[in-house]
Amino acid sequence: MTSEPLSPHAGHAQVLAPRVSVVLCTHNGERYLDQALWSIRRQTLAELEVIGVDDGSTDGTPGILSRHAAEDPRIRITRIEHRGLAEARNHGLELARSRWVALMDDDDVAAPERLERQLRFLDADPGVSALGTWAWQIGEAGHRGAASDTGPTTREELARLRAAGKGVYLIAPTVVLDRDAARAAGGFRQWMFPAEDIDLWLRLSDHGTVLAMPDRLLDYRVHARSISSTRFMDQMERILLARENARRRLAGLAELSVGEHQALLRADGRWRRWQRARVWRARYLYRVGGGRLLDGRSTGVLWLVAAGLLSPALVASRLRRQVEARRRSADRPR
Repeated sequence: MTSEPLSPHAGHAQVLAPRVSVVLCTHNGERYLDQALWSIRRQTLAELEVIGVDDGSTDGTPGILSRHAAEDPRIRITRIEHRGLAEARNHGLELARSRWVALMDDDDVAAPERLERQLRFLDADPGVSALGTWAWQIGEAGHRGAASDTGPTTREELARLRAAGKGVYLIAPTVVLDRDAARAAGGFRQWMFPAEDIDLWLRLSDHGTVLAMPDRLLDYRVHARSISSTRFMDQMERILLARENARRRLAGLAELSVGEHQALLRADGRWRRWQRARVWRARYLYRVGGGRLLDGRSTGVLWLVAAGLLSPALVASRLRRQVEARRRSADRPR
């Protein structure tokens, strides 16, 4: 991988010993990048560095990055040939000066106290290899709606997930991870994209601890151009592969390649393939419908109805989780 040098900051001194290195990777992210960067610059934890990895953007992204870097000496920029999100994150990991590396996406907004609270947690429990948080979902205009209360909050819950052969889901742009542990595990694997993050959480939890703080410290944007929308079916397939390979590692077996896993899926019976496609399509329709409702578009209801027709149980489960999330919010002291 080739890259341009980190941008210099004439007349400014960089943070000598950052407590956390924020790796923000972007590819043609000009629409929301300014909001994402400001949310990091305004963190209550000031002892940080920001590594902006421009993954071969061809829009106005380089100019936005350069402007913020000129204004804030904590920001460093590196530009690489377009290789994909996993490779861009690995590049940021290599440049990080702190043990703790916070991931951030170019279309999300971090709460001001996000990093301070996560570092406080990690200082009290340094055995955690990756720490995420819960989040609020927002639409293109930034309106909050559904809650994403995702990730195991205790070691006991993590152990139950692993024993059941389930995935370990952390919202990637909420995660602060141990740089050295991530490197030792092999980092993000581009061939597992677009589930390279879930693949890494599972590999870290093979021998370590991966948790989520039960606090919503990020506004997670749901929109039609996000990877989770444009590559949704590929993501579902890679998640299955990540779970299968986690099971195989624990059993002392060799991991499957993408091609080998796809061959196994094709070998499934017609009924099982149809059931899998039905549930995945329902999840996609639910996601798109929720995003439209976040933006005040009433057509989102039609997408939710279509999802419910395909999988009533899935939609009922998702709606029940939202009711529970709202109840948790109401029960917390203000």
